Parts: sequence; C-alpha cells; structure tokens
Amino acid sequence: MYKLIPFFLCFFGLGVSSYLHSQGCCSVSIPTLGSTECPSTDFGSLRIGFNYLYTNTSTTYKYDTKIQDPLNRKAFGHNVAFDFELGVWDNLGVFILFPYNFYYRSTTVSQSQEKIYKNSGVGDITLLLKYNLFASTFTVRSSLSLGAGLKLPTGEFQTESQGVQLPLDIQSGTGTVDFLLWGFFSANFTPNLTLTQSALFKLAGKNSEGYDIGNELLTVTGVNYNFINFIQGNVLIRIQNRWKDRLYVDNLDQLIPNSGRVLIEAIPGLVLNYSNVLTTRIFLVYPIYIKVNGTQLTPSWRFGSEFHYIFNLF
Repeated sequence: MYKLIPFFLCFFGLGVSSYLHSQGCCSVSIPTLGSTECPSTDFGSLRIGFNYLYTNTSTTYKYDTKIQDPLNRKAFGHNVAFDFELGVWDNLGVFILFPYNFYYRSTTVSQSQEKIYKNSGVGDITLLLKYNLFASTFTVRSSLSLGAGLKLPTGEFQTESQGVQLPLDIQSGTGTVDFLLWGFFSANFTPNLTLTQSALFKLAGKNSEGYDIGNELLTVTGVNYNFINFIQGNVLIRIQNRWKDRLYVDNLDQLIPNSGRVLIEAIPGLVLNYSNVLTTRIFLVYPIYIKVNGTQLTPSWRFGSEFHYIFNLF
C-alpha cells in the first residue's frame, strides 16, 4: 500500500489582514498534510517525514483575469514541516505535523520607496486521526480511509514590523482552532497503475481578534505509474475552494471582500521508493485555473521535495 506514496502538497496562500487592508488582498490556505495521501500506518509502525516547499507568489488576479499589480508586490515563502504518524491500533493511526515558515513580501509605496516585510517562526500544529475502513486485498484492489482532526493555534499571528501588524499572509500562524475532516480512496487498475482521490475540509474558527479565515475544501486526484521497482511517476490535479474570510467586531459579521478563491493546480512528481521503507519525492506545482474574489496575489509556481521513512517499532 505504501506504493501509493505520501504526497506533500503543503500549500500556503496569501491572506487578508484587517490591519493592512489597503494592501491586500489574498487568501490564507491550510497546508495539505504530508501523510494525508495514503492510508493509516500499520499497527506498530512509525512514519517520519521531512517536507520542504518553496512558493513564489508574485502574480495578481482580478476575478479570473491576470493583471499588473498596482503596488508591484512580490512575495515568496519557504515552508519546512516535520510529520509523524504512528499506527496505534489495527487500521488506526495518529498523525501530527510541525511546520516552520519563512515569508517575504515587498511592496512599492512610491516611486522611490519600497517596503519589505519578512517573518519566520513555528506554524500551527495539525493533529489527525486516520482510520482504514477497508484495505486493498488480492480480490479487492481498492482502499478507503476516513479521519478527523484539529489545527491548533501554536504559531504567532500578531507579529509587528515598524509598529504595524503584519498581514496574515506572512504571519507564522493564524490564531484559530480549525476542525478538519479527511478522506482517502485508492484503486489499483493494474499492478503498475493506481488512481487516488483525497479530500480535506477545514471548518474554520476565529482568532482572538474576531477574524475567521474562511472554510476550505481541498480535493486531490492523482494518477500514479510504477516505471520500475523503485521509480514511480505521478500527476496530481489539486482543486482548492476557499470561502471568504469574515471579521466579527462589535457584534457585526463582516465579509472581507478580497478573500476566497478557486484554484486548480497541476502537480507532476517523481518518486524514488526503496523497499517501501524510504520514499523520496520531488514535484513542481503550476496553476492552471485561478478565480478570486476581488483582487488578490496568487501563487505563480511552487517547487517541493519530501522524504519519508518507516520504522517497525513492534
């Protein structure tokens, strides 16, 4: 089953801030978890993962049209995450992810002045319980897993620069407790060809400032082909549907205009799989369809890699 490969798609979009509302313009996204693209780990096994993602976010869209950014904003991020999954019972696994983020954004405020915002720190930890409803067998070559969990507000979300609170797109955390629902299905059509489908839904909470970063649904459809014993290729289509952000202040419920989006991305990757114990993957992410509410910065392209190792503890 580990030939299905855990896909790391850790997507960190840009976000709206009530403090820099005139700048921006973007959508904060939850990370897709490193090990959400495979069933629960076998009982007594521990999967350890190291994941890296670079995101270039220097493209501006108005609704579904690419435009020249009026402030000439340029942004990028480096995201590193360690994830662990332990098989604690038959068909039941516990997953935890620890992220560390670095964000950069430059903004032209006049012809001779450019402001640069930087921030780094520990992000929001994610916990997930995963349960295998049924696993692939010799007669039934498919599997289905479901799960639920929480994203916890362990990252700082009120960092300031020059006396101004930074927007959420370059904060390490969000300050919210979010409820997660997850599902994963796979089907083997031939010994070398596998189709996978996963879904992750976030029910958003609000932080201490009354900010709600919007509900979100991520779906990932993948086709995986095993070229030879340890070399595999895959192509994923990832669809993100993010609702608008909300701000609750003085008993008022206010929708944030430049937030929420539909984003479709193609993700080709190459996988090296050594004896179903050590997995290495590199991948490129490129957007193929973008539609935003209002005007927002959006991802231009991404590049990532991941390493996963499985220990049999008992």
